[in-house]
Amino acid sequence: MNHFTDIELHRWRDAGPGSERERVIAHVAECAACAGRYAAAIRNRPLQAEPAADGAQFAEAGRRVASRRRWIAPLAAAAVLVIAVVIPLAVRRERPPELRFRGAGIEIFTRDGEFVWSSGIRAAKYRIEVAGAGGVIYRAETDQTRLSMPPQIRPGVEYRWTVTALDAQGRPLLSSPRRAFTIQK
Repeated sequence: MNHFTDIELHRWRDAGPGSERERVIAHVAECAACAGRYAAAIRNRPLQAEPAADGAQFAEAGRRVASRRRWIAPLAAAAVLVIAVVIPLAVRRERPPELRFRGAGIEIFTRDGEFVWSSGIRAAKYRIEVAGAGGVIYRAETDQTRLSMPPQIRPGVEYRWTVTALDAQGRPLLSSPRRAFTIQK
C-alpha cells in the first residue's frame, strides 16, 4: 500500500482531490495513518485573509446600521403604549357576581335579657331593629351574634324585632323574619 505524501495531502486540502477523489476516499477509509494526517492538515489549514474593505463601503455600511437604529426608540415607545393600553383591557376584572343564598336564613331568639341570632352566612355586621306600636324605637349595628336588651324595652309591652346581615360596605345581604316578644314583669 502506498501512503500519501504531505504535499499531496496539503494540495488536496487546499484544492480538493479532484479526479483522484475515489482513490483518496478508498485509501483514507483503509489507512488510519493517512486519515489522521489528512485530518490534521485540514485542522491546521492557515487562515485566509479577507479582502480589505474599501473606505466608502465601510462608511455606507455604517450609515445603513445607523438608519435602522433611528427607528428603535419610536418602535419601543409604540410597543410600551400598546402594552399599557391593551393589557389592562385584556385583563379587565369581572365584577363579583351577586350573592345568592340557598337555604340560608337568620334564626332569632330572645333569651335572658338578650337578643340572640344565628345565620347560615358570615356577615361583616348585623343590624338589629326593635319596633313597637309606633315604629322603630331602637336600631344598632354589631359584628357579634348577640346583643343586650336596650333600656327602652319595658316589661309587659309587645315589640317586634328583626336582624339584617350586612356586607363590608354596609349593604343588606339577608334579613330575618320579624319576631314578636314581650318581657315579663
